[in-house]
Amino acid sequence: MDEILVPSRTRKKDAVDLKPLTPKAQAQDLQDTEDRIIDSLDDACYVLDSKPLLESVLKVLQWVQSNDTTYKWHVPSPKAARIIALLVNEVITDYWTVIREDDTALSRKIRKLLLRYLKSIAGVGALTQRLRMLLAPGQIQETDAKPASKALQRDVRPIKDVLEVLETILEGKAFLRKIWTDLETADMKPMQRNLAWKELVQSLAGGRVLSIAAEAVTQIQDTSSKVEQPSWVGDGTRYAHWLAENIDALIFLKTAISEEILQAVSNLLIKSMTLGYTNHVVKVVFFDSIVHNRGRMKTIRQLLHSLNSPNQRTIIFSIIQVISENEVTSNLGRHSLSDEQDKKKAIGAVAALLTALTGDKQVSKDVLSEWLTDSLGPSVGSEPLIRRAVLLYAAQDIDQIKKCWGKVLKNFGDSTFVKHAPLLRQEVNTEVLLLLAAYLHRQAPEFLAKSIKSSDYINAISIRISASSTRARLLGMNVANALTNLQDPGGEKEIFKGEDVTGPDAERLQSLVKTQDLMGSLEDLSTFKMTTASTRKKPFEGTPQKTHNPKPTLASSSKIVSIEELSASDSSESFDSDLPTYAKPDTDPEDSDEDPTLITRNKPHAPVYIRDLLAGLRDTENYNRYTLAITTAASLIRRKANFGTEVSEHAEDLATQLTGLGDKYSMKDFEKLRLQGMIAVFVARPEDMGPWFAKAYFSGDYSMGQRASILTTMSLGAREIAGFKTEDEATLTGANLVEANAFPSKRLPEKMHKIWSAAEEAAAQPVAQVTHRMERMMIRPMAADAADKMIGPKALKVRTFSSRMEVEKRRKKVIPNELAKMVADKMFFPLTGRWQAHLASYGTRASQTRPFLLSHFLRTLSLLLHASGPSTLSLPQMTREFWDLLLSLRAVALSDVLVLEALLFGFLTILDLHAERRQVIAEDFSRELLETQKWVQGVFERTEGGSEEGERVRMVCAGVLVGAGEVVEKYRSVVMGGLVAYES
Repeated sequence: MDEILVPSRTRKKDAVDLKPLTPKAQAQDLQDTEDRIIDSLDDACYVLDSKPLLESVLKVLQWVQSNDTTYKWHVPSPKAARIIALLVNEVITDYWTVIREDDTALSRKIRKLLLRYLKSIAGVGALTQRLRMLLAPGQIQETDAKPASKALQRDVRPIKDVLEVLETILEGKAFLRKIWTDLETADMKPMQRNLAWKELVQSLAGGRVLSIAAEAVTQIQDTSSKVEQPSWVGDGTRYAHWLAENIDALIFLKTAISEEILQAVSNLLIKSMTLGYTNHVVKVVFFDSIVHNRGRMKTIRQLLHSLNSPNQRTIIFSIIQVISENEVTSNLGRHSLSDEQDKKKAIGAVAALLTALTGDKQVSKDVLSEWLTDSLGPSVGSEPLIRRAVLLYAAQDIDQIKKCWGKVLKNFGDSTFVKHAPLLRQEVNTEVLLLLAAYLHRQAPEFLAKSIKSSDYINAISIRISASSTRARLLGMNVANALTNLQDPGGEKEIFKGEDVTGPDAERLQSLVKTQDLMGSLEDLSTFKMTTASTRKKPFEGTPQKTHNPKPTLASSSKIVSIEELSASDSSESFDSDLPTYAKPDTDPEDSDEDPTLITRNKPHAPVYIRDLLAGLRDTENYNRYTLAITTAASLIRRKANFGTEVSEHAEDLATQLTGLGDKYSMKDFEKLRLQGMIAVFVARPEDMGPWFAKAYFSGDYSMGQRASILTTMSLGAREIAGFKTEDEATLTGANLVEANAFPSKRLPEKMHKIWSAAEEAAAQPVAQVTHRMERMMIRPMAADAADKMIGPKALKVRTFSSRMEVEKRRKKVIPNELAKMVADKMFFPLTGRWQAHLASYGTRASQTRPFLLSHFLRTLSLLLHASGPSTLSLPQMTREFWDLLLSLRAVALSDVLVLEALLFGFLTILDLHAERRQVIAEDFSRELLETQKWVQGVFERTEGGSEEGERVRMVCAGVLVGAGEVVEKYRSVVMGGLVAYES
């Protein structure tokens, strides 16, 4: 390459050209700039490019203002771009700090005119480009560090200035309205207007401004030692809310929306969905707009119908999710509505809202039917009453109901669906099937009677009854009993009898065929919202202080008390000799301050009630109260768990508050304290908090660290319920990794010790430490057995016998596993079911598919499966779902070692849990076993040893291969027979 690219000519500049200007020449140049008369654009650009004084800048801006009608600076053009680029690159960079802080008339005039002409398409583009240049590598200059400073600080002042100007011109709801008004009033061709609008859409809704502003905010935070409020332009949630408010304002710019505005808004709305905050935009533009002003319904419906089918589908799905997450319907069916009549009223109101939004278009009907019937759709993770509302909307067209019935019945009787689909999806499919039967029984009874007698229905029930999963069989039995009783109420009530089909869950399922919801109105939605808001209990801010009655003064007392003098001997005799005499207490260090005004007399007390604890956790401005609340949270919750109903009533509030806490004050052991509080809430109410945490992990607005803490809470909490609390306590604190004879001189300094200490690492990653310990426990017997075989035949070995006392001492106390009763329905299946639904909706774009969270998720499922024990009734179905999930992630695991380790640990857990039931694996999971063995063999061969990660991966691979090999070797005929049956 060097011999190809040969310079043809080189030129060295003369020394005269490199001489700087003398002070006299500089003064003369500045005087020429000040005296220059601005008559043209070239004159204005020359002045701005000559480092002028503020007075010259004002002269240029006044000239720009006087020639506004001539040049039309707000309309994109080469001349406007030229002058605005100089304003950004020269004026903002050199003078913005002075203009912003100086409150003189000159600065105010310059600031007003400058922001006025930057509030345009060219202004947004110039500011964005300037930020990109400042953030480029090598552009951020290092400032002179003070002698006392430990490191050089980066000069981010220019970035702050440009970001502040960008935030100022965008602020408010009228930015897009102003831009559109400027484009409409300008003398432009439609093609030019469309191109200018597309450029703005690409900048604002396409992610240009958001991405570069977020990078600038990160750079500022990384280089600044002060804790500052980040700019909203770099915050995705707040930026999406601002964009949605501007879209809403643009829609209703005029009384009747024109075709041109409708097309412009549609392009902006479609592009905004690529930002990743679709629900935030849809909530403001569609939901809030209609709820607050029903007169906008026609315009909103017109906007929705102007989109193409895929975008309509995205918007409608997002609308349903917004309705589900809204405070009006977020707790439907749980605590917010206790009366069945109120529930039906809320369902009718939501159905009326969907009807008003979508109208009578077939596209909307098909989209909502797809949402309802698709087994992989988002309806899997929604609330049951939301599904009832969508079904009530679809029931307005009986043909649509019949189509839905056919799709749902097909999924219900599909053998592959019954065998491999997550149980959560199967339960949702069953509920929708029974609800559809209720509508068909009222509107088309002949169709329902014919369908029940058809071969599709009979085959579906037969496949369900013959399923290996107990829960799948129960779903089939309940459907058969419910539909038989619905069709023949006077005949045989039940086809299947027993405790399994007569319990509370069976009654709930069979009662769905009697559901009769009625269409409501939007007024009902508003009434319900106000009723809910008014009846919701306000958070208690703390225990009220006791009011002490004032002591009576001498003037108010009429009783005369005689004064008697006592001698020292009398007073000493009056005291009981048995009472010990205490020395004078030491002075309180907090009261030893020389300045008495700095002494804190009003010290907070430890919370006694759960409501006080919640108030303390919310009071983030009071350091003492906040730290005291989070320190005592776990112990208070555990004390109150079985005492009264405080914890059960506030369990969700506690979980929400603890999960969303941030380390505002950089507390020591903050994450550990928060995690202990979350585990305490989980252990106190596992039946309720298991599904809640599963939903919060996928649907909650949390960071990656907070989502990881949710998984840690579920895994460690489940193990505590199963009886592994003692083993995990040392892992959670890292106490088991501290050497007993550690000499102080061998320790690193305190700050370095926190970073590199194994104990600190264990406390920071408790789930990983638990899994590593379990890996060694699972592989140790295999290694011992292999070593035992290498020694020689058993006849030559000497066996030692222990006394009965020693055997009894080593024997573990049997603890009843309370987790086995609830782990499947309340923890495991909600996680796997929502994973499938989330993956189908968002694909690999979801944050849950990141290697860090994905490995944490797989380890959590492994720990839940292991803690449930080999005697859990739902173990076959749990094993089926978990094994299918692991095999589906083989390609992802090869690209990241974290996921690979978690995947291998999952395989090892399944084999270890079925160590005494290997024939079950050979009979029911032959295909999965052989695929796992072949894939792990390839991983073992490709992985190189030498490093800690490589050796650990090879160790777990060896454990999986040994376990799988033993099953295949012992039950070879069964495994091969099952594989042939599967392939046929």
